[in-house]
Amino acid sequence: MKRVNLCDEDPLLVKIMLEFLYTQRCDLSTTFLGDEVGDYDDGDDKDCKIRSLDDIIALYALGDKYGIPSLCPHASHDFQKTICDLRDTPQRQLIPDILLGCIPQVYTSTPDSDRTLKDFLVKEMIHGHCSSSSAGPDGKALLEAMEDNAQFRKDMTVGLLEKEKAKEKAKEHDAEFEKALASVGEAMWDSSSM
Repeated sequence: MKRVNLCDEDPLLVKIMLEFLYTQRCDLSTTFLGDEVGDYDDGDDKDCKIRSLDDIIALYALGDKYGIPSLCPHASHDFQKTICDLRDTPQRQLIPDILLGCIPQVYTSTPDSDRTLKDFLVKEMIHGHCSSSSAGPDGKALLEAMEDNAQFRKDMTVGLLEKEKAKEKAKEHDAEFEKALASVGEAMWDSSSM
């Protein structure tokens, strides 16, 4: 029988991972309280809560590391849900800084081939928070994150290019629609004036 040494892993995350193995359920309920997420209780009660988004990312990585791929979607869902839930709170202005803080761990602890958390981060940065003043009035924090992580820089570049292409395509469709609408209007005008 092969033995797995879990001494280097966070005990709370191991407990959640083991609980998931037995129940196939994973409650990563999170609530932002200042800089921390949720309540941490290292007692034996079953209501242990994740302490931060870093814990969710680490749990995602544990699922991959120990061959529990069904754990990853749970962690990914809760990571995304936590960010999305923040949009409706007074703390929404913290989202860019939170996302920027997650970049190093997401890009170093998840496999290169796994795009789930990476794509979510990039999408959120581009479509919702890229120009936010929370990331620095001149985007300095975002630029630093891009300098520090070549893959993130590449992903952001590709994402920004795709966004610009989509904008141009939308403009083309708008112009075609306006032209078609004008043609219909002219045809209606001609038929009513006869």
